[in-house]
Amino acid sequence: MAIKYGTSNFGWYPFTSNGSYGCSLWRYISKCWESFLPFFYFKVVDGASISFWHNQWCGEGLLKDLFPNLFALAEDREASVADYRMRGNDSSVWVPIFVRDSFVEDDSFLCFFSKLSETIPDDYGTDKVVWKLNSKRCFKVRSFYTKLLRLNSSGMEISGHNGFPYQLIWRALAPIKVSFFVWEASHGKILTIDNLQKRGLTMVNRCYMCKEDSESVDHLLLHCKVAKVL
Repeated sequence: MAIKYGTSNFGWYPFTSNGSYGCSLWRYISKCWESFLPFFYFKVVDGASISFWHNQWCGEGLLKDLFPNLFALAEDREASVADYRMRGNDSSVWVPIFVRDSFVEDDSFLCFFSKLSETIPDDYGTDKVVWKLNSKRCFKVRSFYTKLLRLNSSGMEISGHNGFPYQLIWRALAPIKVSFFVWEASHGKILTIDNLQKRGLTMVNRCYMCKEDSESVDHLLLHCKVAKVL
């Protein structure tokens, strides 16, 4: 994915694709990124590949959200952690650069540097991503899926699927390929003629079974008289 679409955020993840052909799976996965973000954080080693403001590395939350007034005054909002850290022989200090330091009249600076002091970087090795949802701190699909189920059962909306009958699809006693087909069909993504036309293929849109109407997901699986008999 990184080679095909390019990378963002110091190379940690690929860009979202805006194309219409051959990338629908990645585009759909990308829509769930906001649900994925809260469950991992960055472990600072040298800090060269971690965004100071936009990545979670200093406790819970992003610094740009925790200190919006200071973020607005930041001289470089795309700086890495290493850019704002000055290392000496035995210690290091944080040196973020702001456009107008003296215009912040509240306790933001005190809280800000107190927050930074909670993290002590390790200078040996490279920056790492840490997964929160299991004891080994390594990403597992099962741990993420289980967490989403718990959030959904508690009434929270997950990626626009609140109320979606996912259990009827993924917990049914059916072959996995059948579950995948039903999942794609429920989102209107199976390769019916109307979807193929959207991808640029030139072809006559007529239902292969009844030959009386255009072929769409709803027609093929619900309204076609031949499909009803089957």
